[in-house]
Amino acid sequence: MTDEQLVERMRSLAEAAPAISVDREKVLAAGRRRRTLRAAGVTGGVGVLCTGLVVGALAWAGPLLEGPVEPLPASSGEPTADPSEADDPLPDDASGPQSWDVHPPSPDDGEHAVVDYEAGTIWLPMDDWAADPEQQAVIDTAERYLHIECLTEAGYGDEVEFVGMEEPLGFRYRGLGLWTDADVDAGYQAAVDRGAYWFDIDGVGEPVNDVSIEGDNGFGQPGEDWGRCSEWATEQLSGLTEAERLATAQAQGTESGTGDYAVDVLTPRGVPDPAFDDPQVAAHGPAIIEEWDECLVAEGGRPDREAQALTPDGVLDLMGGYTAEQLEIMESVWAHERAIIEENDGALGRWDPAEIGYTAEDLTFLDEPRPRPVSVGGAVEERRIAEADVRCKQELGIVQRLADLDAAAQVKYIADNPEYFASRKEYDSTMLARAVEVLTDAGVDVPDVGEIG
Repeated sequence: MTDEQLVERMRSLAEAAPAISVDREKVLAAGRRRRTLRAAGVTGGVGVLCTGLVVGALAWAGPLLEGPVEPLPASSGEPTADPSEADDPLPDDASGPQSWDVHPPSPDDGEHAVVDYEAGTIWLPMDDWAADPEQQAVIDTAERYLHIECLTEAGYGDEVEFVGMEEPLGFRYRGLGLWTDADVDAGYQAAVDRGAYWFDIDGVGEPVNDVSIEGDNGFGQPGEDWGRCSEWATEQLSGLTEAERLATAQAQGTESGTGDYAVDVLTPRGVPDPAFDDPQVAAHGPAIIEEWDECLVAEGGRPDREAQALTPDGVLDLMGGYTAEQLEIMESVWAHERAIIEENDGALGRWDPAEIGYTAEDLTFLDEPRPRPVSVGGAVEERRIAEADVRCKQELGIVQRLADLDAAAQVKYIADNPEYFASRKEYDSTMLARAVEVLTDAGVDVPDVGEIG
């Protein structure tokens, strides 16, 4: 098929399908691993560029907990004697409503967060002006559907696959760990799925629908076709050409904006980063998080300093999914990279695996998603810790108070940028409406996610 024939075919598809772009933030996040590898220039062959597998850490700082919290019975801290006990079933009466008091909700006045422990959702003011995670998942699914249709027409049908609805990727929930009643029953693998240890873990945050083709990161024909089809799919959803989209206020963005969510405000050293954090969040966020920290300690647990979320220590083994051989390779890689960095004033370049006695094939697992953390300690002990964790968060209102900081920052941000948000709402609303039409016409069962605002 020539370029002219492809363009003509795409035009015919555009006339047959409801004419929408997507906010690409989530799409980029969902495809993080592949795009990261592209940006790093990781390729096969003799040389391998390694950047390490350091797990991000958060160390919280702030005042001690004010007011006593009656602790649950403390754990002995001893490991399970029989490893098989890790799979012991919970007692029949283990699940059900919790018995503790929940911190009073904030007023539902459009300026505070609305925390729904039963549904496991948090409404924030920007949800009146932009697609929420569930709505964005519908948009992303439609964009990928059209992208795959285009690539199929271009001759790549054997490499791409449309499966169905993408999963919502809610960054606002990533850093909270477990916080709902249902989370107590689900356990800490639920926190893994939300990105508590980020999204480079196998099966976490990966897109459902495969739009990758061989050579799509290059400058040859496959790369050109992939980019052209991506842009075409976006145009069908937005109803705008790329030039028209870039001229909108929502595409031009704002000079300033909200930073990370309040639960994410701290660097590994526990110091708020003023370059990204709202001053109120930086001032009050650490103290709120410290209350959870102290409460968890009083309940017989302790915070996990390696998690990028409010998660207790000792419930997951982050390295448990690796083989002994892989762990040995990683130790060698880390030691070698540290030596290179010291010798080159902090620079780490491409190096040959043969330098440490391995082949490029031996190190391929480092470029793949990390294996899931392994649950440890047994189901009964995990539930005990989960109850203490969620109880602390609910009784002290940790989630509500952190979300209220986010809400306050967003209210100011919206007021400071009315043109941007008016454009953003119109743009996202168009995308969502047309995405629903595209997927419905394709026979996809689309969840009811309502309208924006």
